[in-house]
Amino acid sequence: MGQQQSFVIIGNGITGVTAAEILRAEDAACSITIVADDPFPAYYRPALKDYLGGRLPEEKLWVRPATFYEEQRIRFLPGRIVGINASQSFAQLQNGKRIGYDSLLLANGARPRSLSCPGLNLGVSTLRTVADYQEILRRLEHVNRVVVCGSGTLALESAETLRHRGYQVTHLLRGNTLWSEVLDPVASDMVLQEERRDGIDVRTGEEISEIVGKNGQVSSVITTRGERIPCELALIAIGIEPLIDFIRASGIACGRGVKVDQGMRTSVPNIYAAGDVIETTDEFTGRTRVLGQWLYYARPAQPVASILPPFNGRNQLWL
Repeated sequence: MGQQQSFVIIGNGITGVTAAEILRAEDAACSITIVADDPFPAYYRPALKDYLGGRLPEEKLWVRPATFYEEQRIRFLPGRIVGINASQSFAQLQNGKRIGYDSLLLANGARPRSLSCPGLNLGVSTLRTVADYQEILRRLEHVNRVVVCGSGTLALESAETLRHRGYQVTHLLRGNTLWSEVLDPVASDMVLQEERRDGIDVRTGEEISEIVGKNGQVSSVITTRGERIPCELALIAIGIEPLIDFIRASGIACGRGVKVDQGMRTSVPNIYAAGDVIETTDEFTGRTRVLGQWLYYARPAQPVASILPPFNGRNQLWL
């Protein structure tokens, strides 16, 4: 096959791990390095709601067994990438270390959006990582009332899960409908009515404007309508933002996410991107947006690889 190829993958989620797995299947000799700042191995993000609900133990979250990296001869490097030098083909870690590559795959994902309001340090959690859910489960031991803020399926599922566990739940939606990109007002109303029948206090056209408490503990939230809702925990699920700060600064074209062509190529040669770090065309609306749907990136949907030499023209990596 000639000179050994060096592949670097930024991100240890389903996209990065699947890419590494297929690369190894194609080339037993190539060098594969995964760099990620999440301390946990790849996990099933959609299963986190079941972990929250007590229906799934933590050890069942992992996408691959603990021996995966060693068996596949994949080097896992904990750390945060802060820059890419495309002209010299290396990525730079926060600690100053450089990692050279022949081909680079950006699969570093997204971060949860947060609110811009006072009190975010008072026991407020986002719903994104295993660490988030571990912290939520720890706090739930001392909680009776929870406020969930968000208009998507994650907020809905979290509110339902916590209600089924016996907590008093208030669900705040900024707009008047749930998952407005997909559900029309009639369908949304049917789902919200089901929430209410389950005992959830659903409030539309309302979100958190201030979080009140002391000593790191929420005591209530104040909504945009000026109402005070007593609670001991506030959960924020208002969408995601692709992690593109260092990518944009490296000269790679970005909009809301990394811009790619049909082959998942970025604007810079030998650098590719996939997963929820990219912007894509919504299958339902035809608009350019960041989808952030885990299964969208886990199923055969987007070709990532005739992209990665030396497999150009021979194979496809589907994520």
